[in-house]
Amino acid sequence: MRFSCTSWSWSLSLFEKVMEIVSILGFGVVDVGAFAGFAHFEPVDVVRHPKEMASRLRQAGSRHKMVFSDLFLCFGTDLIEPT
Repeated sequence: MRFSCTSWSWSLSLFEKVMEIVSILGFGVVDVGAFAGFAHFEPVDVVRHPKEMASRLRQAGSRHKMVFSDLFLCFGTDLIEPT
């Protein structure tokens, strides 16, 4: 069984630093979140530039010997705001 760690657990840190922390903790798998106004990536940027986002994640994963299990896209800043 492989466990993953969420990148948004450290949303106030730079994404590269989060990858380093997750790697040091012994995780080889990370879940990436794109939440409007929160976390490292804005969902609208992921939708508008999917190839660039994939390239950026692939490069970060390679540098830290990590793979990604999920990419959570959450539009809106709360449960009420329309998307």
